[in-house]
Amino acid sequence: MGNAWDRPAEEGSPFRDGDAKADDLYCAVGRAMSSWERLEAEMVGLYVSLVGSNNYAMDAPAIQAFGTITSPATRANMMRAAAESLFHHLGMQLGLEPAQETIDEALPRGRVD
Repeated sequence: MGNAWDRPAEEGSPFRDGDAKADDLYCAVGRAMSSWERLEAEMVGLYVSLVGSNNYAMDAPAIQAFGTITSPATRANMMRAAAESLFHHLGMQLGLEPAQETIDEALPRGRVD
């Protein structure tokens, strides 16, 4: 098997030549980056809510702590731990056993890094 980064050798392959203009690629990358930034903003908002803070200022301790973690997988683990703790605490107050399946469905899983 050849190097995965080599161009296909077959004539007529749709992947043989790149785009004549880079604009399409730059636009697609820009859209992906913007979507990722929106996801990050939503994640930090959810984390702040899960840890019981109502301070959404950029210098708030919960936001600063979340921002120091650079790995998406570790951020997802932080959110999972905060959610499990919150739902367990709320369930205990209400005399209910927290539904682990609901927590698992609500939080990201799989490889996100």
